[in-house]
Amino acid sequence: MAKKEIVIPNLIPGKRYRMVVETPATTGQPTLLAPSIEFVVPSAPRLISTYTPAYRVIPENWSTSTTTTETVVGSTVNIGDNQSAKSYTHYTTGWTRWKDWNRYVIYTDTYPESIGQSQLTWNHHDAYYKLLVFNFVSVSYGPYVVTNSDGGKQYPAYAITVDAVVQKYGTYGRTGTAYSSGSSSANQNLYYSRPALPTAAYKNADTTKEVTTTTSGTYYHVEVAVPSEIQKDLTSTDNVKKIPVFFYIQNGSYFYFDDSAVGSVPLTLATTPVVEMVKRNNYANANVSARDYRFTIAKYTKSGSNWYGEWEQKLDTYESIGPSISRVISSQSAVAR
Repeated sequence: MAKKEIVIPNLIPGKRYRMVVETPATTGQPTLLAPSIEFVVPSAPRLISTYTPAYRVIPENWSTSTTTTETVVGSTVNIGDNQSAKSYTHYTTGWTRWKDWNRYVIYTDTYPESIGQSQLTWNHHDAYYKLLVFNFVSVSYGPYVVTNSDGGKQYPAYAITVDAVVQKYGTYGRTGTAYSSGSSSANQNLYYSRPALPTAAYKNADTTKEVTTTTSGTYYHVEVAVPSEIQKDLTSTDNVKKIPVFFYIQNGSYFYFDDSAVGSVPLTLATTPVVEMVKRNNYANANVSARDYRFTIAKYTKSGSNWYGEWEQKLDTYESIGPSISRVISSQSAVAR
């Protein structure tokens, strides 16, 4: 009788079965019935390709703020930035010196720009005149340098001179404290000028300021979970451990969850492999849902202080053609949950 190989599909590991073998009856021949055969299907891992993991993407907004100190260079103030230099000549209509004072009131019918703050209005001979009040600094023959004042109030810095003051009564035009009465004079010129301020250029001190920069964006937490029933197939001893290895496929290339390339053999580990039934990582790429998330099983064996891995299930071509992650049996593509 020729040897026959029989394949019985869909047997469950650990279950006991009884098989009865008989030949069908043919014309003129009796039915052949052999003794039944009982057997228990040995335990064996399911093909990894029969598992389907699940994944979800959880968006999370983030922002970070960084504060730095910046130096603000002090501005340069040039000569005349605050006040430009300017000279004026003003024709007055007369002046009066008060008795016992070196103070003079000069009458004018226009407002000089530079000393407008000291102007008063006085009705004289049915016409309005402006009164400019000055204190003489130098009591000598003119021209005379004066400072404008109004009841002791000092006005902005101006250099002011007037023509030689001639008393209405007298020959020498003496000035100074009046003797018995005030003195007055006819028309004369009033010269005044303002200096450039500042008179010398300078630089303001440098200052500092705090500048806060805020950066924001969105993280996409990708979480992939393997079916819990696979845990029964994960060996764990002091020297041998089996663990799920998560990766994703994009544009035909294989990547671990840290975006590094998956090689033809598992990574060598310096620490004991840890079983992770759920893998999670953060990405800044909003297109993470377009990736093909999967897992496979790696068997790690300890040698010395390191753990060396090999893929648990591989295609026959893994050895014949050559090791490659593309010839490793992996799960189905993860489905969104």
